[in-house]
Amino acid sequence: MTSAASPAVRIIVTGGTFDKHYDAIKGELTFKQTHLPAILEQARVTVPVQIEINQLIDSLNMEDSHRERVLASCRAAGEDCIIVIHGTDTMALTAQVVGQALSLPATMTFYSFIGIAVTSATAIIFGQAIWDPVQVLARLGNPIAVVVAMLALLLATLNVNVAANLVSPSNDFSNLSPRLISFRTGGLISCVVGVVVFQPWKLLANYSNYIFNWLVGYSGFLGPIAGVMICDYFVVRKTIILVEDLYQRHGFYEFSRGINWRAMAALAAGAGVAFIGLVVPPLRVLYDYAWFVGFATSFIVYWAVMKTLRNQEAR
Repeated sequence: MTSAASPAVRIIVTGGTFDKHYDAIKGELTFKQTHLPAILEQARVTVPVQIEINQLIDSLNMEDSHRERVLASCRAAGEDCIIVIHGTDTMALTAQVVGQALSLPATMTFYSFIGIAVTSATAIIFGQAIWDPVQVLARLGNPIAVVVAMLALLLATLNVNVAANLVSPSNDFSNLSPRLISFRTGGLISCVVGVVVFQPWKLLANYSNYIFNWLVGYSGFLGPIAGVMICDYFVVRKTIILVEDLYQRHGFYEFSRGINWRAMAALAAGAGVAFIGLVVPPLRVLYDYAWFVGFATSFIVYWAVMKTLRNQEAR
């Protein structure tokens, strides 16, 4: 609801090219004050606007502390509509930080609550706990309601999986041979592999297969990957990355024809320790906590291997 005390729109100013002034003496662009009020006046904006100058800084110089200030202003704002004026160079990164901090916790908590509440309700209504939404919708009784609900579920499934699960493998297949495999072809290949190899209907046949066989097994690879990446960035590289070398052949990150075999060894060690619980029953706990076990093992192994390598190079 809009009122005189609570403007309809809040614009948070952080800097941007149009806010820069040309200093003729220094011969450079600097910040003095925002041009936003004059721009809004010339545009004859009639909507009540509250302008907040959060900071005036070039987006290339924006750090985490600056983004925390933007996030704090967004949280403190009483308006439903918030606009953040930001330079284009790192705008996507700031949007990611603000969006995840404001939206992700609430939505994930809400979705988790809905899943638990609906499953609990099925135990009361149908006499058994049903976690599969397809089975729940099939018991609605009204054919029209079932059709509408199934279409909505199909649309939601496509939207989620295209963004979360299909984009990455499509790019991976396309990068194998960009001239022969387009992004669309890579997506089709991913769909075929997903259906033929993984057979998702078997994974969803019961919750035990899905949770303990698929999710836990999958985490046995994700944990080691995360361990290597986090150790490399925060411990080995000290958060320093040569961006240009990431895209150059024979650069700093070329390693052995583009493959870091030390990282691969750490990955194999982490996955091996996690999955040994499937072979040795007394060590089943290692598999039950596959993500954490794989993460810790790969982290330690990668750190030790890279430290040994650096000591050898120092000699």
